Amino acid sequence: MNKTILSKITGIAIACFSTLMLGGCMVSGGEYYAQIDSSKAEENVREAGGIVDFSGAGGCNYRINLPACDENGDCQDLTFGLDELPTDGIYVKLEVQHIRGVVNAIFTEEKDVPSSAISALQHEQSVESSDSK
Repeated sequence: MNKTILSKITGIAIACFSTLMLGGCMVSGGEYYAQIDSSKAEENVREAGGIVDFSGAGGCNYRINLPACDENGDCQDLTFGLDELPTDGIYVKLEVQHIRGVVNAIFTEEKDVPSSAISALQHEQSVESSDSK
């Protein structure tokens, strides 16, 4: 009987630990908005012979990591790929799926970005610039 209780407790502990670990790796799904800052872009170097691209760039020429915010003003850093770097300041709408991350990036005009996302992005950028000083 003690073995049964111990095995149940161990199973629950492993399940909780796994959930916590995977939860840290998951990205919330939905639509996020970011503002292009080409200084944060890196050329995506593809390794010869690799089948899967784990860089976060999705086989694109550039990989960029930017703060991105949803329509509620909730923000997180997202990494995604671009074939060409657009002009700094352009907004990009990011379609995000759980675990997979960014699956689509569409350039958009400021008028199409929710005001709460713009405010949150401006706050993120000001915090980021004060941290770098």
